Amino acid sequence: MDEEIAALERNQTWELVPKSTDVKPISCKWVYKLKRHSDGSIERHKARLVARGFSQQYGLDYDETFSPVAKLTTVRVLLALAASFQMKELGQLKHFLGLEIDRTQEGIFLCQQKYSKDLLKKFGMIGCKPISTPMEPNSKMCAHEGKDLEDTTMYRQLVGSLIYLTLTRPDISFSVGVMSRYMQNPKKTHLEAVRRILRYMKSTLDYGILYKRGGDCKVIGYCDADYGGDHDTRRSTTGYVFMLGSGAISWCSKRQPTVSLSTTEAEYRAATMAAQESTWLVQLLEDLHQPIDYAIPLYCDNLSAIRLAENPIFHARTKHMEVHYHYIREKVLQEEIILEHVKTDDQIADLFTKALSGKKFGMFCQQLGLVERKKADVEGKC
Repeated sequence: MDEEIAALERNQTWELVPKSTDVKPISCKWVYKLKRHSDGSIERHKARLVARGFSQQYGLDYDETFSPVAKLTTVRVLLALAASFQMKELGQLKHFLGLEIDRTQEGIFLCQQKYSKDLLKKFGMIGCKPISTPMEPNSKMCAHEGKDLEDTTMYRQLVGSLIYLTLTRPDISFSVGVMSRYMQNPKKTHLEAVRRILRYMKSTLDYGILYKRGGDCKVIGYCDADYGGDHDTRRSTTGYVFMLGSGAISWCSKRQPTVSLSTTEAEYRAATMAAQESTWLVQLLEDLHQPIDYAIPLYCDNLSAIRLAENPIFHARTKHMEVHYHYIREKVLQEEIILEHVKTDDQIADLFTKALSGKKFGMFCQQLGLVERKKADVEGKC
């Protein structure tokens, strides 16, 4: 408690002022917690002094609220930069919001091994049979097929927990994203598919992203789309991933908001979403004093979408597209992004748009920087 008070005073958290007669002060209280090591043992006791803000009334004591929230992509970018430039003066960061961070001779390893293990225990799957992929290739998930679940709460809790796990596990982003579409009215077939994801997690408990030391610290991106992949709405799925050095820093697997009329249109929309993320990453790196002085390569496996982005002439066949989807064309013309063609077999973003076979799935996972804990040269286990 003395340490907490000293820290608050050192950071000048408050300023003492005379009490106004028409203002009701907010009281405070102490909150006590245990900080634990990754293996569950107690590291130290923590005390936090917090304001009892719930005693305020909206419209009387305040008009709006603001809570600064860190985007987890920012954390991954910082770790990738720290590994690439071999930064040493970073303090002893080992745990952050459920994320485990280890420094090794290879670089910086980011994972959620303890969280994964606790998740399996919570839902009674710690003894399940492991499997090599999170979703069966060519599986067809539909909203109305199968019997209703008697208890939908567990399904929602399970999918919500898996969504948090995607912060360090891009390999399950697509499968978790698909299963989250059925939160409102899940069926038994959906629960079985989610349990398959847990079986995959059992086989990859100690996996995480390794940001290797040194190397070429360049940003590159991959974007892809699965045309009409959603069998209920026939909407396409956008997938993209950005790498900084050896590991993935930003990724997305998301169903597009409207139906695309062609494969080219679906891929063009995916490239636009990726371009927006690229712009944000460029600004973030500039704020971190790592300005980018080159056009970011964005790899796409659809030549028609590439030509459409590079051609300033507004084709008749694209008139139905909303104006904001031509954002990618502007970025290409300004030479902030360069669209490069990549073979479909080498398209890493394919991992975020559809369920893949074991061999291809494993190859793309390695290219994203996903490795076992022991291969990252991390001592000990959670």
